[in-house]
Amino acid sequence: FNAYAFREWYNGSFEIGNSNQSYDTANYFMILAWLGYSKELYKFNDQTSLTFNFTGGFDPYISSNKSAAWDPFIVGNQMYEWLGSAVDSGNYKDTYSVFALPQLELTYNYTDDLSFSIFAQVKYSNQVWGDTEKDWKLQPQSGVSVVYNF
Repeated sequence: FNAYAFREWYNGSFEIGNSNQSYDTANYFMILAWLGYSKELYKFNDQTSLTFNFTGGFDPYISSNKSAAWDPFIVGNQMYEWLGSAVDSGNYKDTYSVFALPQLELTYNYTDDLSFSIFAQVKYSNQVWGDTEKDWKLQPQSGVSVVYNF
């Protein structure tokens, strides 16, 4: 859980979207909250296991005194990895992204320091945020990871 209250100042005026309004400051309140869960489903041997992982939550909820045409800088750095909304309609006055991400992960521990994983997951979230939060969809995803501990 992370919560931020901050103010941004602009050098000159900041034009909002396609409107004729401009501002030199904006105040934001932002919450990012994730719930994570992990359970080993099956251990094939000492080196190989199948795990169920789940992450979900707000990513983020933003409230502002202005309708900004872009997200506050800190949002991009704090969002849950690369799982942002697919469409950004450009109004951050009151907006949110909510997601659920169940995942199956097969891990092979080659040594104590080196492991390989493959995973399959499906993200369920609103695909549009800004003016309206809509287009809730399932997005299948998969990937490979290599972890080496120095």
